Amino acid sequence: MADARPWTGSGIAPTVRRVVLSHQLGQLRKEAGVSLEEAAALIHTTPLTVRRIERAEFAVRLVYVQQLLPHYLHDRTAEERERITADLLELAGDANQPGWWAEYRDAMPTWLSPLLSLEDEASLVRSYNPHFVPGILQTPAYARAQLLMGSPDAPAEQIERAVQVRLLRQERLERQETPVRLWLLLEQNVFARPVGDAGVMRDQVDRLLELWDREHITLQLLPFSSGGHPGAYGAYSLYRLRTQVLPDVVYVENLTRGSYLDDPDEVATYLEALDRMAGGYAVSRTATRNFLEHVRKEYV
Repeated sequence: MADARPWTGSGIAPTVRRVVLSHQLGQLRKEAGVSLEEAAALIHTTPLTVRRIERAEFAVRLVYVQQLLPHYLHDRTAEERERITADLLELAGDANQPGWWAEYRDAMPTWLSPLLSLEDEASLVRSYNPHFVPGILQTPAYARAQLLMGSPDAPAEQIERAVQVRLLRQERLERQETPVRLWLLLEQNVFARPVGDAGVMRDQVDRLLELWDREHITLQLLPFSSGGHPGAYGAYSLYRLRTQVLPDVVYVENLTRGSYLDDPDEVATYLEALDRMAGGYAVSRTATRNFLEHVRKEYV
């Protein structure tokens, strides 16, 4: 997928399923030896439109899939043609449906929508968090306090809708048949610089202690005593998707926007930093729990 960067650009980003469908159509076209010009003629459009469909820049119309697949699969066995066609037609039916977050567009920036799609399709999420508890683990009061820090003049209704988005993200991660594996690194600074009052922090620490026991969640503390480390350039998250069609994606956020990286070399650098921090700088899960139990006593 080196020639397609579906997570970048302006406007509403595609869902992961649309990216998968677009990628698979492009792969099948190339394997069948069909040129962009030939594919365009089959669906009565331009080669540029076909290229943009394969980059997930355009929605893939069901009729396009139905018209292209017989030509892309002509040299496959009957069994393969039937299986691939059924899979891609089903995927096409899902791919162009708006994500659940579409009704909350007024409460979040457009560049956040790929993140929510990645979460929905992820099998593993790993993250480094230097300043805040990550949104997928926040209590409502903590989320509200953090949002108000960044947007103190925002209307109360907008803040509450943004809080609701974070709670829905948590519910969806928990509802999945196989829960998403979470491996999250938290700087000690997350607890040294309170978000909200003591009650907000106490309840947030209680929430982390509750989650600590869940098999699919690993929390590790990076204490001040560990010194400098490879990830000290800012927060980021890495998403490994349930589908093996797409590579891992890294999400990096700053004050004004979020960025998505899927270049294999870049992703490998971020993954290596996570591995080094988890193995050489962070304390064990048990030591992390001990720290949380200790720090909770400070929020009285």
